[in-house]
Amino acid sequence: MKPQYSHINHLDEKLDEVTADVASLKNDFTGLKGEFKLLEERVAKGFEVMEAFEKRIELKISDAINKNMRWSIGMIALIVTVLKLADIFTGK
Repeated sequence: MKPQYSHINHLDEKLDEVTADVASLKNDFTGLKGEFKLLEERVAKGFEVMEAFEKRIELKISDAINKNMRWSIGMIALIVTVLKLADIFTGK
């Protein structure tokens, strides 16, 4: 009978250890949940920054294209005017 009691007592101690380990794991997972939430917030903020950067780049590209088009149209108008004046003065 004493060996059975000793065996049951040993199993009870092991059960207590397992219960403590499970509680510890639960706390660890709770901590990980918080860290993942923080990571999720940082990633979301990073995407917001990237979107703002993308909009600024698009605006700069749009401004550059508009400026280039104005210069191109102005140069074409100047060339047409010079050629028309040359045509008028040469009398052809």
